[in-house]
Parts: sequence; C-alpha cells; structure tokens
Amino acid sequence: MARIVCWGLVCLQGILLLILAARFSPALVDRLVQPRPPSVLLVTIDMLETRHLHCYTGGKTWTPSFHSLASDGILFERMYAQAPVTDVSHASLMTSRYPSELFTDRDPRVAVHTMAEQFARRGFRTAYFPSCGLLNPEVTSKEVADVLPFGRGFQETFPVDAREGVPLFDTHRSGTDTNRIAISWIARQSAAGRPWFAHVHYRDLHPPAVLSFQPVDDNLGALLAAVDRENAVVAVLSDHASSPRAPRLLDRRLHVPFLMQVPGGPRGARVKRFAQAVDVGPTLLAAACGEYSRDACSGRDLFGDAPRREVVAESRYLDGRMLRGERFKYVEYFTDRPERYLFDMQADPEEKRNVIARHAAEAQRMQASLAGYLGPTGGHQIMPDTKRLLQRLDYF
Repeated sequence: MARIVCWGLVCLQGILLLILAARFSPALVDRLVQPRPPSVLLVTIDMLETRHLHCYTGGKTWTPSFHSLASDGILFERMYAQAPVTDVSHASLMTSRYPSELFTDRDPRVAVHTMAEQFARRGFRTAYFPSCGLLNPEVTSKEVADVLPFGRGFQETFPVDAREGVPLFDTHRSGTDTNRIAISWIARQSAAGRPWFAHVHYRDLHPPAVLSFQPVDDNLGALLAAVDRENAVVAVLSDHASSPRAPRLLDRRLHVPFLMQVPGGPRGARVKRFAQAVDVGPTLLAAACGEYSRDACSGRDLFGDAPRREVVAESRYLDGRMLRGERFKYVEYFTDRPERYLFDMQADPEEKRNVIARHAAEAQRMQASLAGYLGPTGGHQIMPDTKRLLQRLDYF
C-alpha cells in the first residue's frame, strides 16, 4: 500500500511539473515529454573493401562483427566515396559537400556545416577519435578551415600524438588504442544519460600497417559491444578502397562497404540503389533526429528522399571527375591533354574499353548531368591556399 501511495505522489508531481512548464515554458514541455534521441556512432575504416567482408561477397574470410551488423541492420550494396584519397573523402563525408564545393572559389560559396556541428546544435555531446595524423583536427589553418574541417563541431577531440620528423600520414595509432579511448568516452556519456555523436576512425588496413583483417573485425566488435545498439544509430563505412600509386577514378577505388543499424529499423536488409558519402550526414541526422537541414548539405536522406540513379566523384586536385549510372560510367580528366572516357560497366566492369565513340550521345548526356552536380567542365579553379595544403598532405 505504501508503494502505491508513493507512486501516486510521484505521478502527481510529474503532472504538476508539466502544468507549470506549460504555463511558463512550452519549450520545457517538449523536452519533458519527448523521448531522448538515439546516440550516433560513425565508424570510418581506411581502405576497407567489399571483398574483405563475408557479408558482401560470401568469401572465405569470416568477419563476425561485420556480419552481425549486417544481420541486425542494413547493407548498402552500391555506396561510393566522393574521392579516392583519405583526407578529401573524409572532408566530403563530414560536410555533406562535394570536393569542388569545398575547394574552389565558386560564387556563391556554399555554406559548410559539419555533421558534428549539426548534432551539437541538436543537443548531442560530440567527440572525434582519429587514428591517423592526417585527420587530426589541427591539420587545417583558419584560412582553409572549411576545406578539411575534420575536428570542427566536435566538443572533444582525441588526436594522434605527433612525432617529430614523421609525416602526418605516417603518424598513426592502432585501432586497439583508439578503441580504448573511445569506449571509455562512450561509457561516460551513457552513464550521464545524454545522447552523443562519436566519429571513430581506424587505419589498420592501410600500408605500411600489417594487412591483416582480423584486428579490424575484433576492434569493431569491441566497439559495438560498448554501445547500447537498441538506442543508437550505427554507421560503418570506408573512406575509399584500394590504393594504387596512380589514384584514378576507378570503381575499385570508389566502391566501398556501408552498413547501418537504426533502432526499430529493418534487419538483414540489402539496399541495391546507389548511395554516396555526402548522403551519410543527412541519413544519420534524419534517423536520429527526424530531420536534417536540406540547405546545409548536398546529400540526401537515403531512406526518406528520392532514390539516386547515379553517383559522382572527383580526384584530389579536381583535375578529374566521374558520373556512374546503372549501365554506363562517364569520366573526364582536365590535364594538359584532356581525356574523356565512357565505360559500359555491365560488359566491362574492369573499365578497360573506352566506348565513347560508339555511344557519343550517352556520353554527352552524362557530361551534362555531371555538370549539374559539380558545375561546368573546368569551370572552377582550386583555391591556391587549398592546393598548397593538399600538396603538403599528399601521400602519393
């Protein structure tokens, strides 16, 4: 009986609190009655490829952590990076802007709002855990902070310790060490009962690291085990695939794995439509918060917006770009001797035969469509300060 009376008093107190809040602060009512949004974990893995993962290829390598995520969530079969290199790809991912929108002096300049800034504005605690010095927050100066804004919007950052005389790209830590920091931080936020957004980056697959996939799967499993997946949106993807010395805009460099899990969402689903890195921010914001700012990004919500029929990508110095459709892929390079290619991806998935002469009308259509996304061919020049920064960080 005492318990019933006590519970009744608690309920009465709650009702009185809501009445007072409604009288003096309607905004407070919203906070009191609305459920807490799910937290968001974004994991990027340098050079992860679909061929590494059993859930994509059914190959011999068993990857239980990735398989678990695919079984409990959604696997995107055709996700594409925005660039074939680490820093540029992450810049587009975190801003939902194309490289040419970030790197050129186009007029008008687009607004740049990072994923972390948008989550922070919505009341999330934000933190960033890179595993490579190239992605450290201090890489950029104020003059080019919109270009590679790796740490912008994160309230806490845990950069890789610099080593004297060692280039940024060769300064790194293991995924195990990054996990130790990230898991501790996630535990503190969970104990505080507040929603959080964390970006965790692994570099273990990138040369000259040991190319063993098992530690990556183990680290992902440990990280996922630290997260209440019933109350968290999880996204795992690669920044780019294989890394030849000549970073051409090949599918084998741009086609990357992308796995998601959303509370109450589909389980074991496979999405065949196109997706690209600029879509990740809008999709995560919509999944966690129910909305995203359409004027703050060039991507779209992969669940709520119209499906993509094609994707685009650009080279490091914007001297090349491509548009990939269902059958054909159009590529153009702006060198001293401009090059144009059209590949029939159904008949020639290795991109060895240029069929532009045979399908000139299709090439012209795709070139016009590409210009609709990225502006006219050669229409924007990369900013000098930006080019110098990219050259300083270039690891090819």
